[in-house]
Amino acid sequence: MLCEPFYRGELIRNPGFETWRQGRPEFWHGFNCAPVGRAVTGERMLRLGRDQERPAAVYQDVTVVPGSFLELRFSGRVAGPGIRMYAAVSWLNRDGETIGTGLGLTVPLTAGGGCRQYLAVSGACPGGGVQARVSFQIFSGGRFDLDYVSVVAR
Repeated sequence: MLCEPFYRGELIRNPGFETWRQGRPEFWHGFNCAPVGRAVTGERMLRLGRDQERPAAVYQDVTVVPGSFLELRFSGRVAGPGIRMYAAVSWLNRDGETIGTGLGLTVPLTAGGGCRQYLAVSGACPGGGVQARVSFQIFSGGRFDLDYVSVVAR
């Protein structure tokens, strides 16, 4: 069993989706999400695609410095068939505008069964980057249960 924080220097707040307020996980923003049990860690996972016929997304912004790389780890399982789920890291400037993409990972929503672990490392944060938006999205239906998101700067 993993305990929060999973890594020293963890940038994500509420990485295991344990704390919810007003229908969404604390420190996260998004839509068409719901808490579900049978988690890999803790008591809950986040279901992207509560209504699997609609798009779904969740994201959190973290502070970064130019030149840093981000190591993204998360656990998840396909909970309903669909096209794909996207995990991404986007670089933001002081005005909150996207100035680049550090990482784009596609997870097909065809595999069934248990939880899998995912690991990816972003490219370097460009000059002018002060935040990274860590996001998970389903654009065209399906469900994905997301658990323990970890982001560490390298």
